[in-house]
Amino acid sequence: MWKEEERLEREAEDKRRLGTRWTDDAMDVDEDGIVADSSDSDEDAQDLPEVKALKARRRYLQSLIQSAGRDASPLTSRKRPHPSRRGVPTRAALPIVPGYTVLVVDTNILLSSLSMLASVIESLRWTIIVPLPVIMELDGLSANTSQLGEAAKAAMQYLTTHLRSHSTSLKVQTSKGNYLTSLNIRTEQVDFQDEASWERNMDDLILRTTIWQDDHWSDRSALLKHTGVERTSTSGAVKVVLLSLDRNLRLKARARMLSAASESDLASILAT
Repeated sequence: MWKEEERLEREAEDKRRLGTRWTDDAMDVDEDGIVADSSDSDEDAQDLPEVKALKARRRYLQSLIQSAGRDASPLTSRKRPHPSRRGVPTRAALPIVPGYTVLVVDTNILLSSLSMLASVIESLRWTIIVPLPVIMELDGLSANTSQLGEAAKAAMQYLTTHLRSHSTSLKVQTSKGNYLTSLNIRTEQVDFQDEASWERNMDDLILRTTIWQDDHWSDRSALLKHTGVERTSTSGAVKVVLLSLDRNLRLKARARMLSAASESDLASILAT
């Protein structure tokens, strides 16, 4: 009996800590009223195979979230129908260049698409930044016995074993901008009540890492595996892009003038 109470208490604490980040309603179509993210909606017959595969991974993650009991409320009663996309302008593809563009990864990418992200990391063609708050989320989720917990454990194991061996392409960054050489220490002090800081949740900490990368960006192409891309092709390319399946986080990033990959952009990256 006490084990069940302990489990429920732990899940309640996870919900308080993670807020609304683990509702599948957040991993849905962008609805900004003007420009629709054509790839961030339900399956479309015109979707490329890579996009269809990514949407399948998103649905898989949604099923894990639901099975772990992390929905804030029944989605069937409040989920809005998707509007027709006919006549609605689609978001242009981001000019993302391997080696030049830095990728900041959200937790849901590691949970839903670990094998594909692993291929990106091991190609040594990209700089992939994992914010330490993402590690903290994975660490917390891995305590669960659900499939979501197992996915978090797999992600943690991969990052732990590859952080040093693939240090050229894989980085774990603290909120203060420091890089970790190992995950022996995988937490940092977080105070969402600090009035001197604008961060109020885990989303904001991930955005803070993205902003830091944008402010301190440097071209690391020469340090990574040669891609055969001509130097002139980086003209106008995005320097830093956030990878997330979370619609709310993408919108918050764009509101701060940060680049956030649509599912088409993300599918193109994961297919490289």
